[in-house]
Amino acid sequence: MTSYDRTIHTQAELEAAWRDLVTPLGWSSPRFWIMLIEPSGRPLPQLIEIDELEGAPRDDDIERGAQFLRMLVEHLDVGDLRVAFLFARPGHESIQPLDRRWAASLASMARQAGIACEPLHLANDVRIVPIPLDELDAA
Repeated sequence: MTSYDRTIHTQAELEAAWRDLVTPLGWSSPRFWIMLIEPSGRPLPQLIEIDELEGAPRDDDIERGAQFLRMLVEHLDVGDLRVAFLFARPGHESIQPLDRRWAASLASMARQAGIACEPLHLANDVRIVPIPLDELDAA
């Protein structure tokens, strides 16, 4: 993966960034990425990948993730960062209940950490799509 040198202000720009950063698509196991974005819209050069996820997220996973995000943002000390998440998994199916559950958990992680969260995205073996916020409420 290479550094992303364009700014991100819209959902379309975020989706394009994910496409540029994680192509080619195709996953052997579920994972998610964390991208931190400065107030100017410039993403930080570090993209964090959490891989080999098993099953649905648990409450303690969300709590630990929120603690990690808080520590990361405090350590970086660059102002009001926003966080973007991409959940990726093998397969060709459209958005599934487990995808919604992961997306809702990642959004909860950002909320608990006190960090603004960008629209969440799902990547499978053939496409990257946003997961609508109203679908997260159902999760």
